[in-house]
Amino acid sequence: MEIHEPAWLWLLVLNLPLSLLFVRHHFEGKKSLKILAGVHRFPRLENVYVVKNFFSSLFFILFFSFSVLALADIRMGNRLVEDDRVGSEIVFALDISNSMLARDVKPARLDAAKNRIGVIMDSMPGTRFGLVLFKGKAVRIWPITDDVFSLKLFLDTVDPGLITVPGTDLEDALNTSLDVFQFNSSYRAIVLLTDGDVLSGNVSNAVSRAVDMNVPVLPVPIGTDKGSDILLPDNTFLKDSEGREVKSRADRALLEKIADASKGKIFETSEVGNLKNEFLAILKGIEKENTDKGLRLEREKAAGLFIFLGLMSLVCLIVLRGIKWMQTV
Repeated sequence: MEIHEPAWLWLLVLNLPLSLLFVRHHFEGKKSLKILAGVHRFPRLENVYVVKNFFSSLFFILFFSFSVLALADIRMGNRLVEDDRVGSEIVFALDISNSMLARDVKPARLDAAKNRIGVIMDSMPGTRFGLVLFKGKAVRIWPITDDVFSLKLFLDTVDPGLITVPGTDLEDALNTSLDVFQFNSSYRAIVLLTDGDVLSGNVSNAVSRAVDMNVPVLPVPIGTDKGSDILLPDNTFLKDSEGREVKSRADRALLEKIADASKGKIFETSEVGNLKNEFLAILKGIEKENTDKGLRLEREKAAGLFIFLGLMSLVCLIVLRGIKWMQTV
């Protein structure tokens, strides 16, 4: 049994003074009845008065008590319901290659990506999250957790220097992300935050594995088609082997192919706040193709039962006060 609004239960203390009030009223009424009825008629009237007064007081107290219990939101027993949130797992695959330092998205691509991760976590309470960082190699940084606060604190420290292997390997990023999932939950997805500037790896192999595991990939393109030069931490621009400044552009076409192939959807950075509803719609669409259903146990609310019992007590009180049980005159 669970009590979701326990503060209301303090009202049950009022049953004690109510009971004392009814007792006092009973004896005062009995005394008045004896005076009005006279010595000869009082014994016959007394039985009716005692019974009706006792049960009237009892039904009123029951009505009051059941009303309080309904307000306390007591839940008893369990039922199976479709799981729309609890058990959901999302792994963020965050690109921290040097191209994510480009400033075509303010203040920079990497900062914008980290901000979007925070928005997603805030919009999906109850969901567990994991984190994979990748450049030329992918590393599982954060296992599946519901400790959103600590994960946000860590994100503030993320920069390209955390991984020394140069390049961008999306295949390793997706495979490492798939390895992070802990349970065979119906509700799992990878949110891929990258500019799509891939330098190594065979993405199609990792996407095929994601499809086999029923895990959609939801890419969030970071960057613009126009692109930008890449400003390094030492305030110099990244240059190629011939000394020319490197200009990085977001490859949306590749990310759209990944989303389509994995039965996911591409999200613009401005749309991630609405990812929750889209996320559930995508996963339910995949779920229809499988026999397993995402279910969880939920406590059943008992408020309806207490409201019914309270109304029945009130009806009994009204009927009792309105019906003559026997001829008393």
